[in-house]
Amino acid sequence: MNELIFFLAVYAIAYIIVYKPGPFSLIFIAKEYLYSIEFANIGTELYKMLNCVFCLSFYISCFLYLIINHQNISVICCLMYGLASSAVSYIIQSIVGEK
Repeated sequence: MNELIFFLAVYAIAYIIVYKPGPFSLIFIAKEYLYSIEFANIGTELYKMLNCVFCLSFYISCFLYLIINHQNISVICCLMYGLASSAVSYIIQSIVGEK
């Protein structure tokens, strides 16, 4: 049950970052700033990552896993949580119909 709540929370965070401008349009402003970075095409890649629910849910899940399990870090479990979170996001996106 804890994992289901974890995956739904990760999906909610990723959905908000990708599809909503945020309070006072802060997320939109941050995404536009990242897009304007021209050093080694980093800005474009970060912008693409922030516009993909599946990619973002993977990274958010890995980040939250490392924060929650900071004493027992397992790379395999971190990757499994990330991939499972992306799969849950894909399933929810398929049901909801957003692209």
